[in-house]
Amino acid sequence: MKSVAPIALLHITFCNLRFAASNPPTSQDHLNYTVALIRHLARQEAGTFECVFQGLEPQHPFEGWFDELLATPALDHVVKYVINASFKITHENLPHKPGLFVVHVGNRVLQPGNRSCHIRRNFLNLDSNTRVLVLFNVTCLDCLDGITRLLTMWQFDKVVYMEYTRRAFFFMDYTGTITSILKYFPPPEEMFKSNARHLKGRGIRFTSKGSPFTPYVRWVQETARFVNTTAFYLPGVCTLSMTVFQCIDVLTHTPEIDIVLDKFGVVGLTSKMYRMMANLEPISEVIAVPQSRLYNEIEMFVKPFAWEGWTVIVSMIILIEVLSVIFPKLFKNDPILLLVCGFERYNLHQAKTREKIVFFPLIVFFFLMFNAYETKIISFMTNKPSIEKITTLKQLVQSGLKVKSNLRNNVRITKDVVIGSLIIPMHQNESLLRMDGINAYDAQDANYAKDMLQSLGNYDFKLRRPKYVLLDEIRKTTIGMFLVGHISPLADILQFTQQVFYEVGLFSLWKKDALFEHNLLDRAECLTVELEDLGLLMFDDLICTWIALAIGLSAATVTFVLEWVYQFRGKF
Repeated sequence: MKSVAPIALLHITFCNLRFAASNPPTSQDHLNYTVALIRHLARQEAGTFECVFQGLEPQHPFEGWFDELLATPALDHVVKYVINASFKITHENLPHKPGLFVVHVGNRVLQPGNRSCHIRRNFLNLDSNTRVLVLFNVTCLDCLDGITRLLTMWQFDKVVYMEYTRRAFFFMDYTGTITSILKYFPPPEEMFKSNARHLKGRGIRFTSKGSPFTPYVRWVQETARFVNTTAFYLPGVCTLSMTVFQCIDVLTHTPEIDIVLDKFGVVGLTSKMYRMMANLEPISEVIAVPQSRLYNEIEMFVKPFAWEGWTVIVSMIILIEVLSVIFPKLFKNDPILLLVCGFERYNLHQAKTREKIVFFPLIVFFFLMFNAYETKIISFMTNKPSIEKITTLKQLVQSGLKVKSNLRNNVRITKDVVIGSLIIPMHQNESLLRMDGINAYDAQDANYAKDMLQSLGNYDFKLRRPKYVLLDEIRKTTIGMFLVGHISPLADILQFTQQVFYEVGLFSLWKKDALFEHNLLDRAECLTVELEDLGLLMFDDLICTWIALAIGLSAATVTFVLEWVYQFRGKF
């Protein structure tokens, strides 16, 4: 990469410093200032402050006042990592984003080649928002040029260059351009200011595997306004057919991308996932199952009462009928005809007292029961109920339903000990917006799934209810992660704006607006739905009535024929 920090300008600047310094500072002054700076940063750190010291000098990396800095008792409370130029940084042996990274350049000239390759990889493994303090000597401007090219290539935006033989500080942005030169020891709070608001025409470039979620696009656009730049959408970097790790590999070789507006659920952080930004809202993964089937005609007659109620009714009828058979003179009226059908063979008001005592309470009881039964039957005909719905994963397994899932983003679900055997892959053009009504669906975001279940494509107009419901039991809850560009200097500013927009409620507002726009488009697409057969009560809804009428007429006919035959035989 071509350096934008001209060496000629550095030569002129340091020549002026060399002749203008009538009272040059001592090494003790630089030592005291560096100690004060580190102590200030340690006090500002919310957690454990970690500081990495690296000497790039091949022969004597730690000498002079830099060695005194490492051994000073004033920094005993600071967690220090001391490494030389041959040390290879990984995500396991050093913090990914230390509180401060101090580099003593010495006389090391970093040139393109194999000898400096692992040093470049070392800085690539660091977060580009890490504070970097570069210690260099004015006598070796080529050394400064090499480290500047390196930090510019990886777009570090919080870099301060301290010349330790003069009282001079250089502040550069992520492009390597000098933003300011100080000829005094600045206050610690004025060091390491982010250059995110001085991007000089560089936009915020984002991408998405599919169509980006509108609230997240608004987030990036408002962040771009905050830092005085523009947001650019670059489609096609990651496609829907890619897995999470494939998308990470593509982003590693696409340094112009700042963020991917797709949420990925991760089990644990690996070395490839350290350039990820956590979403502030947890993700709950749930299963959407089809609505339970309607009652059939036989169940319609049985379901108005529970089995306990039917047991009481049948037991009372059998008991009273048995008494009438054992004691024929006990009742003048037939119990079943009187209680069930309401027919009197003999005026009950003129019956004996014991018959009145038995039948009057039973008439009231059966009157209430039959009225309740008729009301239930009528309500079932106008609004057919369903069998007990599936609410838990155990019931889902027992039902035998297959579960469709997007295996490109959730391949681990096939190894689930509970529902892994039920998983089948979802087609590439299939989504929660239009479900088939047969299989269950794995929804990785419960909030998104709730909105999709209310879409007209998932609504049963005939039964006036959604085709799917969500299980009450949540499969898992995780944190969604956004992939951030491997060398993007905008990770901190995006994290900051995300937190601000979430706390003030802008994300909730943007989600409501997005849902409103989605509903408008959804209604426009579903205007062609045939609503002719969606009256209040159809002919098919009266099947129970015809069945009851047919059973009643058949029973009456059989009874009439039997009585007629019995009377006819009695005459002979």
